[in-house]
Amino acid sequence: MRPRGEDDGSFLSYCRALIARRASSPDLVEGGYESLPAPAGVWAFRRGEHTAVAANLSDEPAVIDCDGPRELDPWGAIIVDV
Repeated sequence: MRPRGEDDGSFLSYCRALIARRASSPDLVEGGYESLPAPAGVWAFRRGEHTAVAANLSDEPAVIDCDGPRELDPWGAIIVDV
């Protein structure tokens, strides 16, 4: 049961989900870091053997090849199991 008044789309819920994802993923806990090619304004990297992360740090949509082409909204991010 979630605390009263907590919104599943809230920033707090998002942070809790990220923390849970990290705790349950050996790649995110122990995996090495490797930069991935990305368009300007996008930070993309691989952690461990099976996890890729891309964050669009710009005001424009971007497309990144992260286990296939993926469109990132402005200021959006993805975590992909590859």
